Amino acid sequence: MTIFVVFRVKASACMRAAIARVYPNDSFDLGNNEWLISAEGTPKTVSDSLGITSHPDTIGAAIIFKVEGYSGRASPDIWNWIKSKSQTVRD
Repeated sequence: MTIFVVFRVKASACMRAAIARVYPNDSFDLGNNEWLISAEGTPKTVSDSLGITSHPDTIGAAIIFKVEGYSGRASPDIWNWIKSKSQTVRD
């Protein structure tokens, strides 16, 4: 699976509901209207599945990035989720 970051979210309640519906076991709420999602495909695939592409008036706007690598400081639960959902662990 690939890790994606969803951020700069508008209409956060609608986005939260869409993520819970589409990726109930493959998302991690980072807080501040930002999420990690584990999925197959591309950022466009994730955007389409959430309805960002086709229903911007309902779901709202967001930016989605595919994670190629990562580093930094965060709580262990974030790193554990990333490790468990990634195809490969990169640094």
